[in-house]
Amino acid sequence: MEYCITCYFCFETFSAFLEVDPSFTGTLTEVYDCEICCNPNKLSLWVSEGYVSFVEIDNGND
Repeated sequence: MEYCITCYFCFETFSAFLEVDPSFTGTLTEVYDCEICCNPNKLSLWVSEGYVSFVEIDNGND
């Protein structure tokens, strides 16, 4: 599924494609580079039965 993400660094939006197994429940962490400024954004996803209920965006350099 495609999500619009606001970059942690430049505050521009870019697209990220996130695939989650329909039976998965828990948290996932992935790093995506911003398409505009190329800085890494760490996405922490809270997932319940394949549905992403919350996305937290943080500094991907940590």
